[in-house]
Amino acid sequence: MRSLIALTCVIGLNAAHSAPQVVADDACPKHAVDMAAYATCDGDKVAQSIHSAPRATFPRAESVPLAKRTRLGIYADALGAYRMKSSDPENVILVDVRSAVEVASSGRPSLLDFHVPYNDSRPEAKIDKHGLSMAVSASFAASLAHRLESAAIDYDAFIVLICRSGEDSARAADELAELGYTHVVSVIDGFEGDVDKDGRRTVNGWKNAGLPWLAPGVIAARMDEQRSN
Repeated sequence: MRSLIALTCVIGLNAAHSAPQVVADDACPKHAVDMAAYATCDGDKVAQSIHSAPRATFPRAESVPLAKRTRLGIYADALGAYRMKSSDPENVILVDVRSAVEVASSGRPSLLDFHVPYNDSRPEAKIDKHGLSMAVSASFAASLAHRLESAAIDYDAFIVLICRSGEDSARAADELAELGYTHVVSVIDGFEGDVDKDGRRTVNGWKNAGLPWLAPGVIAARMDEQRSN
């Protein structure tokens, strides 16, 4: 069963406004949020939220940079993705598509369902002003589709993809769309966010929004524990 809140936004029904339900501050580290009316809708595309500060957004395609647009045209910022996932964790699937190198160096969202890299690091990878040099994984779409099918996740489920800053997740979303997945959401600001004028990733993104995440050391410890069991 799809997320009622997410489904409401995608098919253009009105979100409920009658009795806002505010979750505790510890659920959203910086701000309590109104879960009952977190978005308005325009046609079949998700528009913008209304009762949160800072606002979670589900932007229209024309407001998304060309490099971050997808065939399906369904987007969320990091806070919007968090609210979708936390409001219906069983029916909204959050997938990190960054490389293993990126996850190991910067951490990952704590609500993650799957980690399936869209990029593989090249043997000759170098760090430059654009980040780590990567090559697209030829097995990405098939690998993720297999994991979704193994978990009995339908083609019309809400699949939320997150990368570093929203470009790889867009391309990954296109590959899933080609396989027939109809509600693939790309997180436009990603896990680390866009760069500021000084070249640092301080503008937006999952970590900068204060959303729950696991540090690299915690991830490594959990992996060691799983291997030992």
